[in-house]
Amino acid sequence: MIGVSRMETRQQSEIIRLRTLVEIREAELRTLRSASSDVPLLVLAFGLSVMQANMVSLLMSRQAVSREAMATWLYGLQSEPTNARALDKHTARLRRRLPPNAGIETIPHFGWRMSEAAKAVIARHLDDLRSAASGQE
Repeated sequence: MIGVSRMETRQQSEIIRLRTLVEIREAELRTLRSASSDVPLLVLAFGLSVMQANMVSLLMSRQAVSREAMATWLYGLQSEPTNARALDKHTARLRRRLPPNAGIETIPHFGWRMSEAAKAVIARHLDDLRSAASGQE
């Protein structure tokens, strides 16, 4: 009897853990979908490639972004470990395209982050572009 109840308890704990993970992933997906709406503006404002604009939109939507999250965002669930060097190259190119005060910081052994000040600089550029576009209509 005790073995059965322990097993049931473990199963219930695992179900709760999995439900929590699903809720977290769904919330992340909602965040990512809203972040991707600025991609065309980022391309126009900074002359970025679509991939670089996707990187910026993800960095602006989170406090920090892990290498795994960036790879999944850019390459999908099929991302392979070989993409690690590609991510470094894309990040280096992106840093050259952004204004100096809108830099991307590396978090060793984790990924990247963009400071709130850098996010504000980029948001200001995007707002200026939106204002200019609405003034032309």
